[in-house]
This record gives sequence, C-alpha cells and structure tokens, in this order.
Amino acid sequence: MDWLKDITIEDMPTPDMEMVAHVCGLEIAVLLMRSFAGAQLNIPKLWFKAVVDRKIVEEFDGKNINRLTMRYGVSRAYVYKVLQEKRRARRVGDQQRTTGSWDGNGSSILKGGR
Repeated sequence: MDWLKDITIEDMPTPDMEMVAHVCGLEIAVLLMRSFAGAQLNIPKLWFKAVVDRKIVEEFDGKNINRLTMRYGVSRAYVYKVLQEKRRARRVGDQQRTTGSWDGNGSSILKGGR
C-alpha cells in the first residue's frame, strides 16, 4: 500500500478523522480507519473514572471541593456523589464485618435474615 504515504489531512473522509489526524497524526488516523472501518467508537468524557473517583476520595479534605472540580473536570454534584457512594460502600463493608454477611437490606444472611 505505497499510496498511503501520499495521504494528507485534507484527504481524511470525515471531520472527525481530520481531527484525529491533527491530534494523533496521519499514521494513527489511517491505522484506526483500517482497524475499525465501519465501527462507531465512543470516547468517554471521563476517561479513567475509577482513577478520578479514587483520587477525589483520597484528596477530599472537606474544604477543597472547588479545587477537585477544577483538577478533575467534574461538577460539585459529581464529587459529592462519589463521596456519598464511598461512604455507603464503607457502611456496607462495616455491616458485613460485624454481622458476617449482609444482603443489602439490613438482613444478615448468616443469621437467617429478618
């Protein structure tokens, strides 16, 4: 495929592929088209959600919500949701450790439930 070396950004078939070529280079754009022709790819807005969530929990000190929203590109509501989910998971873990196992409805599976 000798002719591939003559491709320019202007030759990209769509504006999206032009953008990929500008950001990643022509070689990557061509590789993507050859590898995923016909597929629709979704690029998540929050690329590494698990890492961002973990960092929010680790770094939150009760006063730095604005700094966390700016650092990770998320909303205040998102930060509070992550913190609430972490607290809920911690409570469930505490409940499981004190009662053996927990079914999520407040009933201990080991003790026969309600």
